[in-house]
Amino acid sequence: MTASSTPAGPVGPDALPRSAGEATPSGRLRALAEVVEALAAADGALPEALHRAVRALGPALGADRCSALAADGEGGALWVVATSDVSGYRQGVDLAKYPELVEAQRKRKPVLVRDALQDPLLAPVRQAISLAGVRTILALPLSPSGALLCHSRQRADAFDEEALVLAQAAGRVIGAAMESARLQAERERAAERGEARVRELEAALRRRQEACAFKDEAVKVFAHDVRSPLNILWGHSRLLAEAGLEKVEDGSVQAIVRQGKKILDLSEAMVARSLAEAAQPALVPAEIDLAETCRTLASESEILGAERGVSIGIGGPAKLGLLADLARVRELVQALLAFALGRAKQGGHVKVELETIAGADGELARVTVADDGPTPDPKEMLSLFERLRRGGPALSACRDLAELHGGEAWAEPATGGGLAVRFTLPGVGAKLPGGGLHPAHRPLVLVVEDEPAIAAIAAEMLETRYRVETAADGAEAIAKAHALHPDAVLMDVFLPRLDGLDATAAIKAAPDTRDTPVILVSAHQGVADKVRALHVGAADYLAKPFDAKTLLARVAAVLGPAAPESEGAARTVPGIDAATGLIDRAAFLRRVAQEASRARRYGRSLWLVAVGAPRSDVAARLGPAAAALGGRLREGDVLSHLGGGRFAVCLVGAGATRAEKVAGRLGEALKEVLGEEPAAGCADGLSGSPEESLAQALEAAGL
Repeated sequence: MTASSTPAGPVGPDALPRSAGEATPSGRLRALAEVVEALAAADGALPEALHRAVRALGPALGADRCSALAADGEGGALWVVATSDVSGYRQGVDLAKYPELVEAQRKRKPVLVRDALQDPLLAPVRQAISLAGVRTILALPLSPSGALLCHSRQRADAFDEEALVLAQAAGRVIGAAMESARLQAERERAAERGEARVRELEAALRRRQEACAFKDEAVKVFAHDVRSPLNILWGHSRLLAEAGLEKVEDGSVQAIVRQGKKILDLSEAMVARSLAEAAQPALVPAEIDLAETCRTLASESEILGAERGVSIGIGGPAKLGLLADLARVRELVQALLAFALGRAKQGGHVKVELETIAGADGELARVTVADDGPTPDPKEMLSLFERLRRGGPALSACRDLAELHGGEAWAEPATGGGLAVRFTLPGVGAKLPGGGLHPAHRPLVLVVEDEPAIAAIAAEMLETRYRVETAADGAEAIAKAHALHPDAVLMDVFLPRLDGLDATAAIKAAPDTRDTPVILVSAHQGVADKVRALHVGAADYLAKPFDAKTLLARVAAVLGPAAPESEGAARTVPGIDAATGLIDRAAFLRRVAQEASRARRYGRSLWLVAVGAPRSDVAARLGPAAAALGGRLREGDVLSHLGGGRFAVCLVGAGATRAEKVAGRLGEALKEVLGEEPAAGCADGLSGSPEESLAQALEAAGL
């Protein structure tokens, strides 16, 4: 057998005496039970539990001292983390002084030294061993790391076969406990690093949102306040250049023309790129005159075609009113005019035609911008709208803006040659609710947030549907709740002066505000459990960061179903289901009609999926259900709440196989929210009218 040097832990005459009775079989069983019991009851206090374990184990093994050693995870260094005779002991181990530990760790087997003064393994540390009076040593490696080190001063018969069996059994328990503690510590450190990273990302997100907001505002200025005047100035400077000026004057004007063209090209590229990168920009609806808008833009763009002799004509009604976002419509028409002027032949003509046509749910406005340039191959028509193909980002953005309004855009050969790009917009003759952009009787939401940037973002999301007031801390929130009596409160949990939990409790305790629903918001993990435990009366909990769809759905859910409208009462947003924030049945059928028209035009497939839980009361869980379903869909899929907990999805370009897979995924998502097996089915979206195809999908699902 091999030998060992000085034992780990303090050595002195005050070591605990060994009790001979405890080395009996029954004593050893009791010792093993004590080891298991001590470690099972550790509950985070592992060093003290290890001390109790090795204190019980030492006498049963016949040892004067027993120590537990653990690896620190960095280079494999060992530390004494518990010893039988001193509580709270922790000390690093110099392995050069413990050759028996080195040997046990190397072989991954127990090393038993019967005579420490004779064993050649301990020759380098013989003097220290002699001074300590150590006679017998047991070094036992623990799995996956660490060791158990025991020694006896007087007894040569210590650590018999039964003692070795006991040491190995106890060692497995101690090793497992230390490994569990190590993993838990690593998880806690990882959680701390994760929380720090989340805070960093949140700060970065806020900075990015601020930068994006600034960029969008700059692009908007270029698109509507700079680009049109710049076009006119450049055009007139070019006319001056052609007027036969003196040489000096002509040189200056030519420089103005060149540099003006550079600025104009840069602004056009900037606007086009911004439109291409924009992901579902929000609409600001207004009552506009589409005919007047098109005439103004055509007049401003004439100067662009003058160099090549291209003229612009416009036809249609003198006035065409509809409900749309004026800025977005201007972008759309301006981009189509620029595209057509670029394609028209030398001395050619661009024609803008406005008309109203019948749609599935009322009249549509249709605008056609046609040129007399080369006629593309019919197979190339679809690729014109792809971002990286011939039409580039301009036409792609036009399609996106038209679809954002609920219309569509497409290209086809123009009558007599050339290309005609058409788009439709619904809402002909529509009026804003309440007679204006901000009806006075919409529900009021109080946003309580101490970060101005986050408060502004939340307010912007909510103002599409509600009136919004803000507060910067809990005390101000309570005061405004009593003064304004909001219909709902969106409350951040961590606030200055008075936190969100205390403010919520105060609002729910007051007689005049106790019925006001409060949605608590936080980015910190575990706050939801804390909120539930405190019973502060919150109606819902929302984790940061959130998107507009989720926020609107949660607020709509706590406000409940809209009451029957009376004169002056709040009206719901047309086409939007108030309980989920999704488009409603009528809007869904309109969208299916548009997608079906496009699919038939370009030879694509279209499938509908219906999913729901007809036997479940889902009214209180519509918001979470909508969020869960939306998370299982890809970008471009159209999700709708048909009412009564029944949802439908329009899958553009999907076949039967993908539709069945999507139906399965949506069923799983709904089951997670509702806790019961939902029904799902699918149908070909081109097999009949939109109503017929939807009815087939609902029938296939048993809904």
